[in-house]
Amino acid sequence: MKIKLCKDLVFQTLEDKMVVWNPEKKETVVLNATGWFILGLIDEGINEFEDIVSRVAKEYGLDDEKVREDVKNFLEELKEVGIICVE
Repeated sequence: MKIKLCKDLVFQTLEDKMVVWNPEKKETVVLNATGWFILGLIDEGINEFEDIVSRVAKEYGLDDEKVREDVKNFLEELKEVGIICVE
């Protein structure tokens, strides 16, 4: 399963957050620094779930198991609003 950003997304910074808008689905998501970090990984080609989990855990000094469920839930939310696509 490969994760990628969907097409035609619009990004805008808003103070310390990032707003992502999917014009096709008319959905908007406001991301904190962690969410933006995860999208950055996907944009850089880190597109396997376990690789994303490992990178997030390393970045924040946590165990993979501690972040796995949070990353899974976050990616599911992004998929539902059309920010990421899964192949």
